[in-house]
Amino acid sequence: MIVSVLATLFVWVVALPAKVQATANCDSGFEEMSGVCVPTDTGLSDKTVGEVLQVALDWLLATIGVFAILMIAIAGVMYITSGGNEKNVEKAKNMLTWAIAGLAVALLGYAIVATVNGILQGDDVSKDF
Repeated sequence: MIVSVLATLFVWVVALPAKVQATANCDSGFEEMSGVCVPTDTGLSDKTVGEVLQVALDWLLATIGVFAILMIAIAGVMYITSGGNEKNVEKAKNMLTWAIAGLAVALLGYAIVATVNGILQGDDVSKDF
């Protein structure tokens, strides 16, 4: 047991750092950084975390908007086809109310996030609206 622990410790402390410090001969598409070949074109975005989160927030808001419009349309069809049935009319009105409330909450959330982001970055927050 002690021999395996010492062998592992030797590999991690002595052997691996010595291998990393060696000069790397990198193929095309790679560059040498501290003796290690690192890919130059990873296909990853050059955007900051804030920019990526802004894109995700925009997609989320768009998805919520499409879903809310779809729910409003379904509620309208339910209301029209209720045929005077009070139970179905009430279900359609509730669906319409909650779809509009969800859309309002999503827009309010976007406004809050955009305002806080603008304040933290020192931007003019009135230009986002």
